[in-house]
Amino acid sequence: MKGQIDFDRFAHDYREGVNDRQLVSRYGITSQEMIAVVKKLISEGKITRQDYFNRKKKIEEYEARQERDFLKSLYQCPVCGHIHPVPFRECPACETDISNREETRKWYELRNAQDNSARRETGPRLIEPPRPQAPTPAAPKPAPRPVSPAARSTPAPPVPSPRDQTVRPPTPPAREPQAPAEPNPHEAVLGIMIEDVKFLRGVPKDRYGAEYVISSVVSAGDRAAVFKAEDQSDNGLPMAVKVFNPELGEESEYDKILDKIVEYQSTMVNPNVVRILGTAYLESHKALVYEYLPLSVDALASRHPEGLPMDLIVRFLPQIFNGLAYCHTHRGHDNVIRKIPHLSLRTSKVLIDEGETVLKIDDCGVSMAVMDVRGDRRRYLWQEPGINPAYVAPECFVSRVRLINAFAADIYALGVVLYRLTTGKVPFAAENVEGYRFEHIHKFAVPPRVHRYDVPKWLDQMIMKCLEKEPKERWRSPTQMELAIGKEV
Repeated sequence: MKGQIDFDRFAHDYREGVNDRQLVSRYGITSQEMIAVVKKLISEGKITRQDYFNRKKKIEEYEARQERDFLKSLYQCPVCGHIHPVPFRECPACETDISNREETRKWYELRNAQDNSARRETGPRLIEPPRPQAPTPAAPKPAPRPVSPAARSTPAPPVPSPRDQTVRPPTPPAREPQAPAEPNPHEAVLGIMIEDVKFLRGVPKDRYGAEYVISSVVSAGDRAAVFKAEDQSDNGLPMAVKVFNPELGEESEYDKILDKIVEYQSTMVNPNVVRILGTAYLESHKALVYEYLPLSVDALASRHPEGLPMDLIVRFLPQIFNGLAYCHTHRGHDNVIRKIPHLSLRTSKVLIDEGETVLKIDDCGVSMAVMDVRGDRRRYLWQEPGINPAYVAPECFVSRVRLINAFAADIYALGVVLYRLTTGKVPFAAENVEGYRFEHIHKFAVPPRVHRYDVPKWLDQMIMKCLEKEPKERWRSPTQMELAIGKEV
């Protein structure tokens, strides 16, 4: 090895910020040999400790510059915020014709938006588009009227399951009677009217009624319970009512957390992000009201234990990429650019309409709002309520929440979501958090094509790149993934 490497040249490249992968490729050595060369140069004084930190800074600046250049090369729809690699006359996401506008919006430098401020570079003159006319919605199907509490108090007799009358199994030994199943405490609110509904500005109020009653429990988790509310007049669209767990923060912080969630989500208007409609009260508990989607990807994946049909996955990919990319970087109604990580992405947070054609991401900005108000009280992401460790990136088990690259962690979680949709299972399974910690950090996922032969090679490579252990080896953004659909890495 000594006769093959110019050590002075190697030291020069190292100090100039050439990354490890380029050094290995440029000098034709392995990773272990590169480490040995670096140790030798350090012992000889040709690479100092300061050189090491300067190199790390140069690499980070180079990658940040690459990301800025990449974002500048994209075009944004001025209506829904969809970003695209080439100029367009009709938005591929919302199908709005923008050909009558003088110029389309360019995607500018999007850094340091945490304090609700944005630095803009000189560029084309931006023209604020008029609000597009909302399409006339199809007549909604009449929603079933909620069952009254009196009717619910008298349960219907159980229907016996059919049995074969000709062949009977031997009579089993007598068993002790089992205690009845515990009732779902959330069902106590069925039939109760939600009160003091306040719609946010810009919500089409003509699509919703005046009196809504809780008709069913959609989901209940550690973070929130979601209920379906239906209009008593059967004229308005159903709504989703979300009541958050007070344990998200101290009692004095609960209202602040909800206000911060409204602040973040009220500026998000995208066809692939679940829209917040306003606030309400359910039995004196403050709640948030959202548009209602009847199906989650989690439920859809449960119907297909071997993975969703490939044509359905390919149809969903651009929508889930667009929704997460919009959450990560978007310009709100207040003309402020925000960069918000999801931090709790999983299959249950991806919702689908009844026709299984439109996909939307739920809970965008909720984790960020909780941590902004409550602070870094919990050290690690997996300690946050409502976090599924099967979707947590390896670095989140060893580094504090504030020290990780939250957007790279979202890309990892997105890879787990795509793995589940493709194969019907998650890449790593364990019985507890410690088991997941070991699996995510020390083991490598089995490629989806091993489980399912009809997975395209490009999709297999896309998912495996999401699941890289090193955050910098993953995709830079969901937009970069959208541009790679159908292309092998």
